[in-house]
Amino acid sequence: MAKLCFDNGHGGEDSGASYKGRKESNDVLSLGRAVAAEVRRHGVPVDETRTSDSTLSLKARSDFENRNTYDYFISFIKHCIFLNSFYYLL
Repeated sequence: MAKLCFDNGHGGEDSGASYKGRKESNDVLSLGRAVAAEVRRHGVPVDETRTSDSTLSLKARSDFENRNTYDYFISFIKHCIFLNSFYYLL
């Protein structure tokens, strides 16, 4: 079975995009946590780079991934609050 790592983008001092008090870091954390819970419910192992509103540098995220062996490293980011298009990079 594939082992996944979810990188819930931004966090802590890096809120990402914001609009009317809504922060990208909170949105992607909520989304990533919900997806991780659903995937785990189906028996797939998932680790997450962050599970709270904490700051992680890109190096720390990379180090986290490199300490383990994952089949997929998936980053959750939005860059904007309102989008009519979605792009996926695998």
